[in-house]
Amino acid sequence: AGRSVVINKGETGILSDSLASIHEGSWEPAEDLPQLDHDGDGAPGGSVPDDPPALTGKNKAELLDIAKAEGAVADADMTNKDIIAAIEAVRVSGDIDDAPPA
Repeated sequence: AGRSVVINKGETGILSDSLASIHEGSWEPAEDLPQLDHDGDGAPGGSVPDDPPALTGKNKAELLDIAKAEGAVADADMTNKDIIAAIEAVRVSGDIDDAPPA
């Protein structure tokens, strides 16, 4: 009655109505904030894919596809660890093939 509870990380407190009123609406998002163009297409929002794609959490077929797309020498007889090493070697050398896979 006549009080608001203010909760900050790790603490609580009591705020009188007169002090709470200056904060009223401060949690509302501003209407006039510019929307960012994340993918460069001229429209707000969007995203770009991982560039280059992450190598963790991929199965052998996915790793081989990435290796082929980036010009790394790899084949199905290699372990995932060896395929990743081949891809990373190409990435470090800067000789990534930017052409899409055939």
